[in-house]
Amino acid sequence: GKLDIDLHKFSLASLLIEVEATLGPIAAKKQIEFSVDYSALQTKFYFSDEGRIRQILMNVLGNALKFTDHGSVRFEVKEHVLSSGFAILEFIVSDTGIGISPEQEAKLFSPFQQADLSTTRRFGGTGLGLVLSRKLCEALNGHFVLQSSELGKGSTFVASVKVQIVSEVLLADAPDLNLLIADDRLDNLNILVVDDAMDNQFLINRALTKKGARVSLADDGKQALDIASREKFDIILMDMQMPEIDGLTATRLLRERGVKTPVVALTAHAMIEEKNAAFAAGCQAHVSKPIDFPLLYQNILDLVKSPPGLTELLH
Repeated sequence: GKLDIDLHKFSLASLLIEVEATLGPIAAKKQIEFSVDYSALQTKFYFSDEGRIRQILMNVLGNALKFTDHGSVRFEVKEHVLSSGFAILEFIVSDTGIGISPEQEAKLFSPFQQADLSTTRRFGGTGLGLVLSRKLCEALNGHFVLQSSELGKGSTFVASVKVQIVSEVLLADAPDLNLLIADDRLDNLNILVVDDAMDNQFLINRALTKKGARVSLADDGKQALDIASREKFDIILMDMQMPEIDGLTATRLLRERGVKTPVVALTAHAMIEEKNAAFAAGCQAHVSKPIDFPLLYQNILDLVKSPPGLTELLH
């Protein structure tokens, strides 16, 4: 059937940090090296279908991790700028996994053709992920190919998509994009991240640490209260939905104890009731998930730079 494509502006770095946070623990569990290189494109925003690109990357990287038992999975992103404001993003995934023979390669992109039956029994699943990845790449005006493979040595797959570059000219006109140009370093800030989901902790910790912040982690509201009462932080990022003591209660209790540290509420929904409840509990800002990291950095910097006693609501 026809694939629905939904084009919008997205941050490549946010997407890749999220993919890395989801798949990193799988690599760690298998004790294989998982490296992601997109350093040259960290501040880039594009127009394309972010959800479909995520699906492609999860399929291809998930496949590489599944078929690699030792060594590494390396993931690199390259941008090839075309004329008239477009670019090809190339995602290169190399693994030291089981590899693919020429006979298997011929059948690789047929639905339900796994490399061979013994592999299917061991690893489960079908080759559908690769077939879908190719369809998705083609729907986004790109391609998906097996660049090279050797049985027992590993494989390299390349997925590409065509994207529109969010240009610097556009940045000047669009206030919400100005966050990109702002200096959003968080050097030497002490930040407490409170979230009961390990993948969220990993994702936020990694993003903030890359910006120069020092991050402490708490798994729930009770831990947050203990740590925030003992140590001094510049800011607290508080997930609202947690078991036992939730974010609202934890924030209210911190305020009752005289802790004045600014709190940014992290919620699963951008609903006005949730925002109002967060502000009523004593939060100063609100960011909904999935997190727009440039917006989060800006909120953190605005709150940290605010003179004491200023409790204007930022959202």
